[in-house]
Amino acid sequence: MKTIRRTAVGALLLVFSAAVLFPLYDMLIMATYPSEELFGTLKLAPGDYFFNNLHTVMQNKFWKYLLNSFIISTSAALGGAFVSTMAGYAFAKYQFKGKNLLMGIVMSTLLIPMQIGLVGYIIEMRWMHLSNTFLPLILKFFPNTFGVFWMTQSLKDSVPNELLLAARVDGGSEATIFVKVVLPLIKPAFITIFLLTFLNSWNGYLLPLVTVSNQELFPVPLAISMFRGEYLVDYAAKITATMMGVIPILIGYSILSRYFVSGITSGSVKE
Repeated sequence: MKTIRRTAVGALLLVFSAAVLFPLYDMLIMATYPSEELFGTLKLAPGDYFFNNLHTVMQNKFWKYLLNSFIISTSAALGGAFVSTMAGYAFAKYQFKGKNLLMGIVMSTLLIPMQIGLVGYIIEMRWMHLSNTFLPLILKFFPNTFGVFWMTQSLKDSVPNELLLAARVDGGSEATIFVKVVLPLIKPAFITIFLLTFLNSWNGYLLPLVTVSNQELFPVPLAISMFRGEYLVDYAAKITATMMGVIPILIGYSILSRYFVSGITSGSVKE
């Protein structure tokens, strides 16, 4: 009975995996055809036009846009994860007046759509003369309500109060304790927030669309929209560029996936 159940579960997981991976496979196949052949029948076998599409993509300096996205997303993810960790540490391990009220205010921002505050954010960036730089695309991800909540729950269970007390008795400053004691203990949760923020930043389209007009600063999503002429859209080149934009995410997740899974597990425990 157990063998039959395991076989059924394995077959079901295989079907779900195939359904999830098929769009990626289809994108890889479509990148090997010219645009005029993409709107016929479904293509399951690779064509011979991949290097032409790749040449078109590289001719438009797509490597530069990949570098832009990497700089933006890595900076945003590191900053967002670090700020979330510091705020979560304060909420989880410090007692101060109005803590519950402040936490409630922070959590209430989850109810506000990002688009509502976007106009004010754009005006603020212009007042600070930061438009047409990477900073508006990076600073937006530093305040992360979900990250604060996640780190608060993780720190409650991952960092014993006795360990912090022992570090203070040994003469450690609060900054030293945070860097040398707290951060190593919550590495999985930190990397989880890093990956989620990196993904949101990498895939972001609306924010760079309204804050960056200098083509040299475009991230990948805006760069993909550039593969069009006056009367024709080069869909094959766009698909090839999209495929290249997905590769860094797959590489990053494959390297950090074990931390991601354990981070989700630790963050799901609530007091």
